[in-house]
Amino acid sequence: MALLLREKEVRTLLNMRDAVAVLEEAFIAYAQGQVLNQPRSRLQFPQGVLTYLAAAAPDYGVFGHKTYTASRTACVS
Repeated sequence: MALLLREKEVRTLLNMRDAVAVLEEAFIAYAQGQVLNQPRSRLQFPQGVLTYLAAAAPDYGVFGHKTYTASRTACVS
């Protein structure tokens, strides 16, 4: 089951000290080849852009992605 966390929720779950410690551990794992990181991918279209990022740390049993859109005008669906 997927877990969707927004920035506000993350702030209540993780303090800055713990976040820095986890990031340090993640960068070490990345340097040791234990993390897979897909470069940022952008799909540009006339109304805007769709951006996609993904990474996985199989040894830690975690993976995730971030997808967002941006446009200069309001999109109408």
